[in-house]
Amino acid sequence: MKLTEEKAAFAAENHGLVYSFLKEHGLPEDEYYDTVIFAFLNCVIKDTGGDFKTHAYKAMEMSVSEAEKSLAEDVKTVSLYDPVYFGRTFEESLADERDEITELLERIRLKELLSCFERNERIAVKLLLNGFTLTEIARKLQKSGPEIQRLIHGIKLKTVSALTLNAA
Repeated sequence: MKLTEEKAAFAAENHGLVYSFLKEHGLPEDEYYDTVIFAFLNCVIKDTGGDFKTHAYKAMEMSVSEAEKSLAEDVKTVSLYDPVYFGRTFEESLADERDEITELLERIRLKELLSCFERNERIAVKLLLNGFTLTEIARKLQKSGPEIQRLIHGIKLKTVSALTLNAA
C-alpha cells in the first residue's frame, strides 16, 4: 500500500469526509473511526475517478456493515485481510510498526492542528520543530523577544485547546 505525496495531500484535504460520514450515520467516532478510515484510504489509493465522496461513502458503509455483521454474529476475531479492499493480511500490517497509514494519519492530524494557527505561528512551529532557538525565531520573524514569547504562549494555548477538542 503506497501513498504518493499527491495522494497523501488529497487524503488530508478530504479527511473531513470521514467525520461527516460518521456524523451523518450517527456513528460514534471512538468506535467506528478505525473501521471506516481504512475504507476511506483505500478509495484514495485506488483513485477510481468520478465522485470521490460517493465512492468513499459506499466503501465506508460496506466496512461498517461488515463490522456490524461480525458483531451480530458474535465473532470474537476480526480479520483485516480482504484482498479485494486492502491487499494486506493482518499480520503484514502488524509487522510494520509505523506503516504508511499511521504516518498519513499523523500528517493529517498535524495539518489539522497547523490550520488552527496564523501564518507567523505556523512559521514559528516549523522553526521550533527544526531546532531553532527563540532568539533565532525572533530574528527570522523580525519580532522582539517578548513578542515571540507571547506568540509561543498563544501556540501552546491553541495546541492544548485543539488536542482537548480532538480527545473529546
